[in-house]
Amino acid sequence: MGSEAVRPDSVTDGPESRRNDRPDAGDRPETTGRSGANGSIGLGVVEPGAAEPGIAASGDVEPGDVEPGTGEPGDVEPGERGSRAGEEAAGGSGAGDCGGNGRASAPGITAAGSGEGWSWFASSGEGEPDVAQAVCVDGDVRTINLAALRPVAAAHPYPLLFSTVAGAHLYGFPARDSDVDLRGAHLLPAVQVVGLRHGPQTVERTWLHDEVRLDLVTYDVGKFFRLLLRHNGQVLEQLLSPLVVTSGPVHAELVALALGCLTRKLADHYRSLANSQWELYGQTGELKPLLYTFRALLTGIHVVRTGELVMHLPSLLELVAGPPPYVASLIEAKAAGEQKAGDAVPERLPGDVASLRAELELAEGDSPLPDHPSAEGALHDLLVRLRLEGTSAWSA
Repeated sequence: MGSEAVRPDSVTDGPESRRNDRPDAGDRPETTGRSGANGSIGLGVVEPGAAEPGIAASGDVEPGDVEPGTGEPGDVEPGERGSRAGEEAAGGSGAGDCGGNGRASAPGITAAGSGEGWSWFASSGEGEPDVAQAVCVDGDVRTINLAALRPVAAAHPYPLLFSTVAGAHLYGFPARDSDVDLRGAHLLPAVQVVGLRHGPQTVERTWLHDEVRLDLVTYDVGKFFRLLLRHNGQVLEQLLSPLVVTSGPVHAELVALALGCLTRKLADHYRSLANSQWELYGQTGELKPLLYTFRALLTGIHVVRTGELVMHLPSLLELVAGPPPYVASLIEAKAAGEQKAGDAVPERLPGDVASLRAELELAEGDSPLPDHPSAEGALHDLLVRLRLEGTSAWSA
C-alpha cells in the first residue's frame, strides 16, 4: 500500500481533535498486517488522525449457521445466535454535510434478555442519539461522523475496549440505503463470568431514525479473544479497523498482538465467505453479494500472500494482479443505487470467479504465514489481567 496512509472518503471526526475528543483515547497505533521488504510479516502503523483504506468488520456465527445479511458461515460461540451482519456504512463528503458540532446526547435505552445475548432498541423521546448528526444523506451517499457516534458507544452498559465502524463504506461500495454498523469488544465484570449467572457474551443495540438504522454489536473479551485464535477474519477486521469511534491502551495492546493471529488458515475464512456470497448472487442476481464475492476472494489472496489485511475493494483492484476489469464499474453502479447486476456483468463472470478461487488456493499453499496463531499466551495473560483488575487494567 505504500508508506502514505490514505484516509477513506466520507468519514469525519467532526471539528474537534480525535485524541482530545475521546476521553479514553490513547496514542493508539492504527495498523494493518504488512509484509516487510524481505517477505517477513509485520505491522504497518498509521499515524493517529489518519486512516488506512481497506479494513472493515461484521459479525460472526457458529459454523453451520449463517451470518444474517451476508450468508456467511462463521464463528459464534456454541448456543449463541449470530449478530446482525455489519452490512454497510456509506460514504459522503465530510463534516459539513452533517452540521452541528459532532456531538450527540446520550441515548435512552430499553433492554431485554440476558445470558448469551442482549438486544437494545432505542426508546422514543428526549435522550435519543441525534442520528442525523452521526449519519446524514447527501445525494446518493451517506456520511459518517465518528465524533458524533462516540456518545452511542459511551452509553454501552459495559466498558468497551474499543468500538469501530464496519460495513460497505470500508469495503468501498457504499450506497444511500446503507446501515451504520459499529462493532467492538466489551468487558464483563468477574462476578458475571465466574458465577452461575453469566453476563451477555454478545450485546446488541439498534437505533432507527427515518431511513437510517444504526447498529452496535459487541462481544465480551473472552469470546473475542477465542475468535481471534480461530483464524477468524471478521474479528481481526473489527480490531484493525482504522475508523475508530472509541479506543484506549488495551485496544493498542490488542492491535500489537494482531500479528500473532494472522495465519494461512485465513484463506478458509475468505473462501467460505466468497462461496456463500456467490451462491447468494446466483439466487438474487444482486450487485451486493457479487461485490462481496470479489472482495472476499481478493482480501483472502492478499492477506495470505503478504500478511496485509485489506478489505477496501478499490484498493484491492490495484494490489492484486489481474483482477477482472469490470469490477470497478460494478462498484460505481452499486454506489449509484443499482440493486441488480443486470447487463453490467459479462459472460466471463463465472470463469473469473473460478480463477480467483484457484489463485486463493495457490496463495494459501505458498503463504509465508504460519499454520497456527502465536498470540495465545499473550492473549491469555491479557484476559486474566482484565478479569482480575477490571477497568484499572486500562492504565496498566
